[in-house]
Amino acid sequence: MCIGQTCGKISVHHVLCWTESIALEIFSFMSPAISEMRHLPVFFLYRRVVFPFCPLEIQAANPLPENIDEGSEVIVLPVRNMMGLVFSRGSTGVRSQVLTAVRETDHYRIKFQGICRVHIRKVRSLKTAEFCELSRETEGEFRNVLEQLRKKAQELIFLINTDTSDRLIQLLEYISDLSQLTDFIGNYFILDFPRRLKLIHTFSAEKRARLLVKMLVDTISHYKKKKGILE
Repeated sequence: MCIGQTCGKISVHHVLCWTESIALEIFSFMSPAISEMRHLPVFFLYRRVVFPFCPLEIQAANPLPENIDEGSEVIVLPVRNMMGLVFSRGSTGVRSQVLTAVRETDHYRIKFQGICRVHIRKVRSLKTAEFCELSRETEGEFRNVLEQLRKKAQELIFLINTDTSDRLIQLLEYISDLSQLTDFIGNYFILDFPRRLKLIHTFSAEKRARLLVKMLVDTISHYKKKKGILE
């Protein structure tokens, strides 16, 4: 069935399918090995992001989408606006587990636990996501960027100086996996949606780490100016 108007003998539906096919070929060529296609229920998350390895609790209106039950897995797909519901093919989601789904007076309180990033092939009827997972990067010489990232995060913690500062520093020292460290820092230190979304869309842990260092430098500079500290 065609979508919208046609132009000559080529429908908008055909153009979308052709664009999708080309995008997937380019993505497959430029990315590490990908898994076979899988299907899971999709949960659209408006201007919020769940990071792999990290929890996120939200409120959702009644009724819940189908197949969103405690213990189940879903694809959490962050969207900027309503257009994100329509143009979701080729985007990045996070395979997540539903830890809790508690019904309250006029809403549900849902807690997700992120598992890993996935590439969205398509979303069917706004209910089911067809997706694939990328294989993990081979271990490289990431020690320098890991230590640089950890150092900048610690510097920001000292500037903010909250009740949880000691606990955060302990966790930073404990996490030795670069992918987990980038997502931990992105989740707890990068608060604005556009930058969080950019981190979710960055599959490479090394590229994500270098991007995070730049973000932390900007954030540290902001706090120093706010506190009147000369650089």
